[in-house]
Amino acid sequence: MKFCNRIMYKAIKPFLFLMSAEKAHYFTMGLFKIFGSLPFIANLFKAENNPVEIDSLRYKNKVGLAAGFDKDGRFVNELYKMGFG
Repeated sequence: MKFCNRIMYKAIKPFLFLMSAEKAHYFTMGLFKIFGSLPFIANLFKAENNPVEIDSLRYKNKVGLAAGFDKDGRFVNELYKMGFG
């Protein structure tokens, strides 16, 4: 999965850097929304189930998300599919 992500990032990076940060954010999340519904592509983004315990709280995985990343709640399902907690 890491290899695939690096290739995709290298291919898309020059295009994304032409946009403002917010426009690039909504563009990429929109792509995840569209392509994430296709099973053969969605499987590329599945995160491993790797539980972790912090301060007596058990989390499903180690992947966290910064506050405000999806401030409008538009991409909750897509972020969940990618393993964000």
